[in-house]
Amino acid sequence: MVVPSASNAAQLDTVTVTGNALSLYSNINITAQSGTAGQNPSGHVSLNIGAAIIAGPVTSLMVTENVALIGIASNQFGPQFVKVVDNGGHGADTICVWSGAPPDCTMVLDGEVFDVTSQLSNGRAVVFDAPDLPTTKAECKNGGWRDFEQFKNQGACVSFVENGK
Repeated sequence: MVVPSASNAAQLDTVTVTGNALSLYSNINITAQSGTAGQNPSGHVSLNIGAAIIAGPVTSLMVTENVALIGIASNQFGPQFVKVVDNGGHGADTICVWSGAPPDCTMVLDGEVFDVTSQLSNGRAVVFDAPDLPTTKAECKNGGWRDFEQFKNQGACVSFVENGK
């Protein structure tokens, strides 16, 4: 993971996916972003599942390391969820889509459970998990600055909270 400097205060969790998957999904185009705690999600998702087009604005985004869970508001199919795993490209990135919870990437058809995860056959999934930043001076004190990789000392951490840089 790339660790930005403290001067990059506007770091956001981001996800971009383009391409096609080995099975199920094609014409994938995803752009999503949010704050590190999922606040203010934005972006758009569009992909085909067979002849059906799943598309809509991003309503939620949670990123943990290389995994992104994206909620979308599809006009045609209602709420949908997309799970993207960035495994470094070269056909190792995966995607799945489902309706409802839990995010287990399975569906039941005629009593049988199917995994609907598919590897990207071309294109790329990129998931960026932005580092958390302190929002109060108290988070920097008593060694708390060490929880934020981008600061060399408590003073730099406090200065960031006060000045945003």
